[in-house]
Amino acid sequence: MPDGPVDMATISSTIVRNLAKRKAVKRGAASRSVMSNSVDNSSKRRKVTSPTKSQVVLEESDKITEGADLRPRFKVEADFLEEQCRAKAREKMAAVMDDEFKKDRSIELEKRISQLEGEKNQLEENLTREREAFQLELEKEREVAALKLKGVRAESVAEAE
Repeated sequence: MPDGPVDMATISSTIVRNLAKRKAVKRGAASRSVMSNSVDNSSKRRKVTSPTKSQVVLEESDKITEGADLRPRFKVEADFLEEQCRAKAREKMAAVMDDEFKKDRSIELEKRISQLEGEKNQLEENLTREREAFQLELEKEREVAALKLKGVRAESVAEAE
């Protein structure tokens, strides 16, 4: 592994060369030397892949590694992947921000609800006190009215006698 900067074109061509060799082996084509695929038990002869097929595959592989400058294609793919990653990151950030906003808003609403419940309780207590005060005042007025009525009756009885 080199210590310095890595040339993407070198890596790309190496990868392409290795992939071409793997494809050639999978298709049954030999690398530069003749490859033994299997041994026929009856004749004990080696089956050999035709040299023309091997040659064609290797020539295609060499054309790919020598002639094709894949940097623009890999640059486009890298840019595309980078943009996809950025888009996913933006989506995740938006989701996180949305969650944070909802959490903050929820906390604010809970505080406001708590404050309003406190105000409601205080208003209910004030209303209860005012009702009690009104009831006491009403009872006093009734007692005063009852006393006046007794006084008026006593006067009318005294006059009638």
